[in-house]
Amino acid sequence: MPNHTQKSIGQFTALKIQTINALIEIETQEFYARKKKNIELADALDKKRLELVASVSNIAKAQRAYLLSSKAMDELIHDMQGQVAQMKQSLADMRKTKDVLENAAKIVQIVTGLLALIS
Repeated sequence: MPNHTQKSIGQFTALKIQTINALIEIETQEFYARKKKNIELADALDKKRLELVASVSNIAKAQRAYLLSSKAMDELIHDMQGQVAQMKQSLADMRKTKDVLENAAKIVQIVTGLLALIS
């Protein structure tokens, strides 16, 4: 796995941990608000908690999307490297063919010259 991918995974994980810690704090505050019968505050905290739960889900989705796109990019790079290697091999083969044809042309010139001398 490329280093930049590992770094990004670490950043996603850190973000999820921070969000989960915030969830724990909100749930604790909500518990005490309900215990003190402060329903308005408890309901507001519950709403915030639900938003954070959605955030954790969105972070996980973003991480999966990033990993899939990173994997696709790595595969594309690998395919392109394979194509470049094939093109280099084709070019080398063409150079060999060119050399063979040039040598054959020289032989034909020599034979033609010899035939001209003999005739």
